[in-house]
Formats: sequence, structure tokens, C-alpha cells
Amino acid sequence: GKDKTQDTTHEEQRRKKKKNNNMSWIGRISRNLKEIRFVFDPDLPSSKGIIDYISNSYGRVKKYNPDLDFIVREHEVSFAEVTGFYNDNMTDIVDVTGKDAAFIEKEIRKMVEKGEEIEPSKDFPSIVNYDYTTYLQKY
Repeated sequence: GKDKTQDTTHEEQRRKKKKNNNMSWIGRISRNLKEIRFVFDPDLPSSKGIIDYISNSYGRVKKYNPDLDFIVREHEVSFAEVTGFYNDNMTDIVDVTGKDAAFIEKEIRKMVEKGEEIEPSKDFPSIVNYDYTTYLQKY
């Protein structure tokens, strides 16, 4: 028959691998995204999830991604959103109004996984100087 200890060892390895994969995506954020930007109104109850995510995740994300631009913008807006800026000038904007921190983490993880499929642009311009006031005036 089958060796039971082999099954147990395999199951333990699978669990460890799953735990490591859960942490490893966080370490890959800055390889796949240049910036994560959070825009919200701190006075709105629908911003609670984004505020929770930022306060609970900032330290962990920056620990593994010290060069990542983790930008927090508080404005008088009626929404909460997360924008991921990829290495090729693409962006993804996710509306997280009224969503909880777990939802936001899942959305950022999706961005990281999507970023792995994107070829980095050789002429990727600095996004630091981009003027977001025109972007925000749309709202």
C-alpha cells in the first residue's frame, strides 16, 4: 500500500507552499507595479475599508517593496479607488467604495499577477511628474 508518512509530508509541504505563495506575491508588487495610488475621502463611511487596508498593510508592503510608490491621496470625492500603475504605462483603476480591506487586498493581488504578464517598456517615463489635478477634476 501507500506510505502514510509520505502523504502527511506532502500535505505539510503543500500547506507551507501555499503560505509562502501568499507572502511571495507581496514581495513581487514592486516588480510588477511602479505605483499603487489610493484616492478617497477620509470623512466618508464608505472609505473605511480603504483606510483599514492602508493602516494595516502599509508597513508590510513597504518592508518587501521599499522602492514602491505607495501614494495616499485624501480628497473631497464621493468614491474610494485604488490605481495600479504598471511598468508599461498601463493603469488599472478599481472602485473600492464601500469595500472591505480583504477585497482591496485581493484586487491589488490581481494587479500584481496581471503585471507579471506585461512586458516592461524600455522608455517608461517617470510618473512622478504626472499632473493628477486634471484627472481628479473629472470627478
